[in-house]
Amino acid sequence: SSWEGMPNAVLEALASGVPVVVTAVSGTRELVEPGRQGHIVGLDDAGAIAAHSAGILGDPALRAAMAAAARERALGFSTDAMVAK
Repeated sequence: SSWEGMPNAVLEALASGVPVVVTAVSGTRELVEPGRQGHIVGLDDAGAIAAHSAGILGDPALRAAMAAAARERALGFSTDAMVAK
């Protein structure tokens, strides 16, 4: 999409331990640290989406590291974490 406030689908994917490839719109930039939980690409850059997706899918070690980082990142947005802050 070209705009997101707080993209729940991305947050749910991270919470499930799924690395993501997202577009650089507001909301996604706050959730994803490039190269750590996935990748952020330019809006309408289908080639970058495909390349980064293939890179994650083709590298089991990278995928596992990103999956662990994704889950950890999502925990920072949990209700308990927000209340504690």
